[in-house]
Amino acid sequence: MGTEAGVPHCQVTAAEDVLPAFVRPSRLQPDVEVEAGCVQMEPVLAPKFCVPAETTSFMPNALHIPGVCHAVHNASSNLDTSFVDWSVFLERLKLLHKFLGSRGRRDRFLEVVLGASPEYAEGKALLRNFSHTLHAERWGEVATYLADALPMFKFVREHWDEVAYTRGMDDAPSKDDGFAAQALTSILADDWFCAYWEMQLCLRVHVLKLLRWAEGCPCHETLLMGCTPHMQEMRLRSEISTPRSVPCRCPASGCRAAEMVAGQLGKLEEVLRGVSVNSLMAKARVALPASVWSKVLEEFRRGAVFIVENLKLRLGYFQVLPWVILGGCHHDETVARKQLQRAKDLWDELPAGASDLQHPLCQQLFQ
Repeated sequence: MGTEAGVPHCQVTAAEDVLPAFVRPSRLQPDVEVEAGCVQMEPVLAPKFCVPAETTSFMPNALHIPGVCHAVHNASSNLDTSFVDWSVFLERLKLLHKFLGSRGRRDRFLEVVLGASPEYAEGKALLRNFSHTLHAERWGEVATYLADALPMFKFVREHWDEVAYTRGMDDAPSKDDGFAAQALTSILADDWFCAYWEMQLCLRVHVLKLLRWAEGCPCHETLLMGCTPHMQEMRLRSEISTPRSVPCRCPASGCRAAEMVAGQLGKLEEVLRGVSVNSLMAKARVALPASVWSKVLEEFRRGAVFIVENLKLRLGYFQVLPWVILGGCHHDETVARKQLQRAKDLWDELPAGASDLQHPLCQQLFQ
């Protein structure tokens, strides 16, 4: 959060002072005529709640809740620092991008290697319009690149022919960026590279699922599960009356604080721990020794632990006062009562005299 984080504690002398000028109610300043001129009187319509600024907060009962999506993005931005073999993978990916990111090299592959083959039309549809750039500064950018380039990578990997591609051209590395067809052949034939690619995408899927969950609502999860964005819109409009000119969203979208208090991060941790070698093998479909697969799984575990522990640090405030009282808003009454009891227990455990320093909401509920 930025400037808006300080809004609840903004010190004001009158509530209308924080409103824009064009909606601020006028405060009448009547003038009384006397022989010597006009004498300005005190405002007769000044609000009764005008009190000295140092004793008043604009929204004393408001709770700061930093955005979950923002925390997820920041927690995964440097996920690459948790991997042991990331630098090796990234170097090979950069070499691959010298081919995928070059329109001329892709066109040569289409015209020279595929030529009049039946796969030409499919390859043209995949390769001609690819315009992504590889940004290695943030893990999320690299993961997005991997997701977008995966169909191209699989197609080129299946149909690559170095002899046909280099026929009639110099085999030496390019003077512009060092691209060499021989290096590309080595990368395309590397089963570990393919498995590591799929492992990174598996982590990305779990991060995206958490982001979609944070932006969703607890009341329409079952209704919208597995639907395309268009079908989600249609199903929501069947339950929520919204003008066609604006998108249809549930009013509870993004209201996930109660579930975060109830332990949503624990569920994410369980899901990530449940990922096995077999699930990664099913996605990659490459033959690797068991020892290599175990190393790939270890890399996945490192990334999973990094995300979960990072999120625990960034979102751990949900488990302490005053935010833990938000668990009382849970859609499951049993869970809501349990979380409120936990909040009461935390209040009772406070040291002597500390209760007066707690948030006004806590004081109103438990004092």
